[in-house]
Amino acid sequence: MIYFVVMSLVALLSPIYKRGLLLFQNISNSKVIRNQGKLIYFSLFTIILVCICGLRSIKIGLDTPQYYFLFRDVDKTGNLFKSLTEVKTEWGFVLYEYIISLFGNYYVFLFITAVITIVPVMWIIYKYSKIPWLSIVLFILFGYFTFYMSGLRQAIAMSFCIIAFHYSNQNKLLKYLIFISIAFLFHQTAIIFLPIYWMKRIQLNKYVIAGTIALIGLSFVLRGIIYNLLMTFSRIDYSGAEDAGGIRMEKIKKDEITRSLLYMMIIGAVLWPILSIGRAATFRLFYYFHIFIILYSANLAMSIKKIEYRNLVIILFLVIGVAYFVTQIILKKLNVYPFDFFWEVPVNFNTLRHSWE
Repeated sequence: MIYFVVMSLVALLSPIYKRGLLLFQNISNSKVIRNQGKLIYFSLFTIILVCICGLRSIKIGLDTPQYYFLFRDVDKTGNLFKSLTEVKTEWGFVLYEYIISLFGNYYVFLFITAVITIVPVMWIIYKYSKIPWLSIVLFILFGYFTFYMSGLRQAIAMSFCIIAFHYSNQNKLLKYLIFISIAFLFHQTAIIFLPIYWMKRIQLNKYVIAGTIALIGLSFVLRGIIYNLLMTFSRIDYSGAEDAGGIRMEKIKKDEITRSLLYMMIIGAVLWPILSIGRAATFRLFYYFHIFIILYSANLAMSIKKIEYRNLVIILFLVIGVAYFVTQIILKKLNVYPFDFFWEVPVNFNTLRHSWE
C-alpha cells in the first residue's frame, strides 16, 4: 500500500540526508554536500506527502465529504460577508475557503490545504529532528498524516501551532502570539496551546516531576469535571474513537529543544486521561501536544550513545508505530485505506453520488 511504500522510501533514501547525491560529489566542502542532501531529501518527501494528501479522492478521510459541503456553501453565497454570517464555522476558515473559491474548485482547496498542513510539519522536522527519517515515518505511523486528510480545520490550526512552537524556542513572543491567533481563527481548540511559551520555561527538576505525577493522578480523579470544561472548545459532531495514549518520561540530554519537546509529552500525559473519556472531536485536543512525539522519539533515540541500544530503541518505536497504524488506522473504518487518487474514483459533485456506492 502507498503508506508503507512511502515509509520504506523515507528510510532507504535517508543516506541522501548526510551524503548528498553523486552529482554533488565534486564539491570539496562536505558541509555543503550535507546541506544539499538535506535540502533534496526534505524537498522530495515534502512533495510526495503533499501530493498524496492533496490529490486524494474525496472518499479518503472521514470528514473530506463534509468539508466539501462547507466549501460548496461558501462558494454558493458569492459574498464574503454573507458567508461569514451564514456558514457555521470559524471565520478564519470561512475566509480561507472563500478566497480559494474565487479561483479554484474543491480539489484545488484540498491541494492548497495539503501544502499548508504538510509543509510546516516537514519544516519543523528539518529544523529540530536528530533522526529525520524516523520522525517522518512516525508522522505516518502515529496517524497524523492520515488525520491531516480528515480533520482539515484542526490540521491547519496544528500546523500554525507547530510554527508557533518554533518561535517560542526563539523567544519571539510577538510572532508566537500571531501564529497562535491565526490557528485560533481556524479552530478554537488551538487556544489550549497558548500557555506553552511560558510553561516550557519551567526548569525540569524533581519537584516538577513529582508535581507532574500528581497532576496525572489528579487528572484521573477530576477528568469528568475538566472534560466538561474543555467541551466548550470542541464540537461533538463525530463518532467516538480512541487514539494513542500518554508518554512515559525518560532520561534525556539536557538541551533546550529536547526539554521543550519533553514538556509537550508531559502536557499530553496530563491531558490524556481527561480527554480519552470523550468523543473523538474532544480527544483531538490531545493532538496539539502529542504530535511532537515524532521529534521527541527521534531525539531521545539519538541521545543514546551506544549504537546497539540506540538501534534497539528505534526498532521499538517502529514496532509500536506499525502495530498502532495497522490496528487503529488501517483496520478501523477511517476511510484512508485502500487509498485512491481523485482521478481514480469519479465523483458527481452535483448529487455527491459516488461510483463506489
